[in-house]
Amino acid sequence: MNFIQHKNKTITIMLVFGLCALVMACTPLNYVKKNDQEIKRYEIAIPINIKKKNNPTGPSIVIYPIKTNAVYNSPRIAYQIHKYKISYYAQNEWADAPGQLLLPVLIASMESSGLFQSTVSISSSAISDLGLDVELQKLIHEYEENDSKVRMAVRMQLIDLKRRNILASETLELLEPAPSNDPLGAVKATNQLVNQLIQASQSFVKNALQ
Repeated sequence: MNFIQHKNKTITIMLVFGLCALVMACTPLNYVKKNDQEIKRYEIAIPINIKKKNNPTGPSIVIYPIKTNAVYNSPRIAYQIHKYKISYYAQNEWADAPGQLLLPVLIASMESSGLFQSTVSISSSAISDLGLDVELQKLIHEYEENDSKVRMAVRMQLIDLKRRNILASETLELLEPAPSNDPLGAVKATNQLVNQLIQASQSFVKNALQ
């Protein structure tokens, strides 16, 4: 009886080890690698040369939270090698969703335009004359044969809050060559695109107010 129990116990142990080996063999290596490596996180910074310029006689404006296409509404950095297929870098991310990172940039853009008496975000209780509604439609690192670029598409609407009508609407398409074909190249190009975004958003609002 003892011999039979010992034999059954031995068989059970062997089966357990066999199952463990099978599970380990089926575990993706990139899953283990991803958890072993630290994820690098990057910011989208406001250029240091941006200075606040209030216009005492100008209108006030509120910048609404940026709406973002669901594809880009996360900290993941998107890239595209093949048409119609969007991928994300595994070990590199934004510090927050791009829409969140670009909101301070747009506030600084309006503050430095010299067009407005005051610029506030939606969190402020101040009553404003105008509202800027923004949608981030695209922010992606696109690869070509020998190089790559970052493409940003931003839709803007300037709203007269007192008359409750849209003064102007436009989609800004911005491109910036990436200095390298890797995540860091995407980050550097995106931060360069910020300068274009500031200039384009200021021109959009200025033209709408003329």
